[in-house]
Amino acid sequence: MAETIDLKFVTRMKRLLSRAGSAEKLARLTGLSASIIGRYAEGKADPARKRLIAIAEASGSTVEWLATGNVLDGKAKTALKDVVIAVDKICQNENIVLDPSKKADLIIFIFEEMVEDLKTIEDLESKIVQLASFGR
Repeated sequence: MAETIDLKFVTRMKRLLSRAGSAEKLARLTGLSASIIGRYAEGKADPARKRLIAIAEASGSTVEWLATGNVLDGKAKTALKDVVIAVDKICQNENIVLDPSKKADLIIFIFEEMVEDLKTIEDLESKIVQLASFGR
């Protein structure tokens, strides 16, 4: 049975080629040949895992996005939503007002703590209060 072309992957590859300027430029950044980059962008070949990683790293994208088109998986989206809600709730309860940039930094920091250290919002509530208070 013939493989079907993943047109969405092809579209993502073409977007990366456009950003890079050419297949040759993306090839230099990845260490792959321009012809194989072109084959991926035409849907004539699918990259193996190591090549997918090289393309993602060289282009500043993620393997997740390149392979699936998802910026965040479902669990990460839920975790990010939980962090935003928790930070808002804690700031409101503690009468803490943060400028948008500091609030974004706090959300990113707490989200990374959750994802990297497998912690829950409950585990991080005191840290949110401490960091939010510091960032006023």
